[in-house]
Amino acid sequence: MSEIYNFTSGINTYHALNHVSEARQSDYWVFLCFNTPFLIDTDEGTLRGESGDFIITEPYKQRRHTNVPEAETGFINSWFHINGKGISDIIKKYGFEPDILYHTVDSAIFVQDLTDLQNEIYSRRIYSDDMALLLFTKLVINLSRQNALYNTHSFHDNIKFQEINKLRERMLENYTNQYTVKSLAREMNISSEYFAALYKKIFEISPMKDLNTKRMAAARTLLISTDMSISEIAEKCGYSDANYFSRLFKKFTGMSPGEFRK
Repeated sequence: MSEIYNFTSGINTYHALNHVSEARQSDYWVFLCFNTPFLIDTDEGTLRGESGDFIITEPYKQRRHTNVPEAETGFINSWFHINGKGISDIIKKYGFEPDILYHTVDSAIFVQDLTDLQNEIYSRRIYSDDMALLLFTKLVINLSRQNALYNTHSFHDNIKFQEINKLRERMLENYTNQYTVKSLAREMNISSEYFAALYKKIFEISPMKDLNTKRMAAARTLLISTDMSISEIAEKCGYSDANYFSRLFKKFTGMSPGEFRK
């Protein structure tokens, strides 16, 4: 008997609205990875999954899945049926249990791994069984890694880091604009308190001090290189109140703007 048998698959398969797909009772494992929200029946009841979620069902288990009630179109998933020598051991080795919703960070990785697997199985080249088992193992490992990554705080922090870093770059590039912690936090759809704490954690400086540091650097340059008045420089650096600007400048440099210019 070959290493892998009962293999069938589908990639980005569209199912019409309210269509009920059924993983029939048969001698194969079923892998389902969804591109849209879905419902699936399990022994524990009906589970709801979101785009990027996947589930593995074991042989001889009948599973029905369909779109969520509020969907305006059907659902899309990539899937395959598989069995063979060592298949169940590989699934268990990398931490998967049947009928549990797992998550991907990028479902395109699953699609690519599935494409490579099906191409190898259908190629019937020399040593194809061995290569297919290796590709199946790779697919399962990648799913395990993605699920672990999804569930770590570092993944979510990394997403926030990318978002807050872009926001910081924009703020410092347009430092003459008026910013507050509240307005910056609103751009990320998080609370002011969380934004301020996250900003300080990542950049080791508060957002307003970071902004003022940039403005003070620009002010020093203007004081040295131009004959602009203190009021003009204050306005040029984003301060409408020249007296406040002068107090802040002295706090940062130890000198008033006039003393610095001399």
